[in-house]
Amino acid sequence: MVVAVRSATPSAIPAAPIVKAIQSVDAEQSVYDVRTMPEIVAASLSSRRLAMRLMTVFSAVALLLAAVGIYGVVAYGVTQRMREFGIRVALGATGAEITRLAAWQGTSAALIGALVGLVLALGAAGLMRNLVFGVAPRDATSILGATVLLLLVTLVASYIPARQAAAVDPGITLRAE
Repeated sequence: MVVAVRSATPSAIPAAPIVKAIQSVDAEQSVYDVRTMPEIVAASLSSRRLAMRLMTVFSAVALLLAAVGIYGVVAYGVTQRMREFGIRVALGATGAEITRLAAWQGTSAALIGALVGLVLALGAAGLMRNLVFGVAPRDATSILGATVLLLLVTLVASYIPARQAAAVDPGITLRAE
């Protein structure tokens, strides 16, 4: 049998008077597992909270891996185009133009990926309904926030090798081949 007691004190259940009242009716009745409603709610949500924490950790690791991957791809592309950047600098291109050109390589792919990802995310929103708690499946703030975060990570990961491309010495680059 379960007994629920509403108390005027919001912080804790007055367990001693309740146990005394129950045992005054039946002295052999055992009273156990006395908990407050916030404790019961916390226990019922603990598995969902664990899943959300794990999802947060895995999302952070995925974001880090994406940043490292984007950095690697853009750095490789910059290395392959170093002669082109040297020629552009020799012909009068500024460091900002070279940075913009090199960063666009990673950013353009990320923009296309973001558009495809948004379409897929909106399409798969119904499947995710049971995995998220307190968030609508097609919550525009969450979806746009994640997209903007990924684009910012892409921009930062693309900017680092792009700055290296802007610092290229045209004389050394043109003499290398």
